[in-house]
Amino acid sequence: MDDDEMTSAVDNEEDIKNQAETLVSVTNLVQTYMATVDRMKKELTESRGMLEDTFAGDARYMEVNEKVKGAAKEKKQIKAELLRNPQAMALSQKVKDLADDLKDAQTMLSGYVADYQRLTAATEIEDAEGNILKIITTSKLVKSRGNG
Repeated sequence: MDDDEMTSAVDNEEDIKNQAETLVSVTNLVQTYMATVDRMKKELTESRGMLEDTFAGDARYMEVNEKVKGAAKEKKQIKAELLRNPQAMALSQKVKDLADDLKDAQTMLSGYVADYQRLTAATEIEDAEGNILKIITTSKLVKSRGNG
């Protein structure tokens, strides 16, 4: 093995070591922030509960809240009556279908933008009108199945 091959092997080992250290570091950061998010969610839930208790302890608030609930129930009943009209039923179904189609189109667009970014390494893309749009990637964690 000549000097260039040795240097290349050492550099490769250092790269692997650096990648491993980076992976451990990032994993630790992810775990730390997962714990922080969980703690903050619990604290937020407790604080919201205390705030709701403050409202529940006020007679004026509770009286108005009951009126609002009654009005909401009446609104729901009137809405249900109006939706029995065939024209309103058709429009309601159209709205639901359009919302579903929009969600599907947004999912497809997201996938194609990810493909575009992977293929080009670009952080921006031009739309049909010539506007430059920034590509934003968002990641989130969800529990995997069978994990409780």
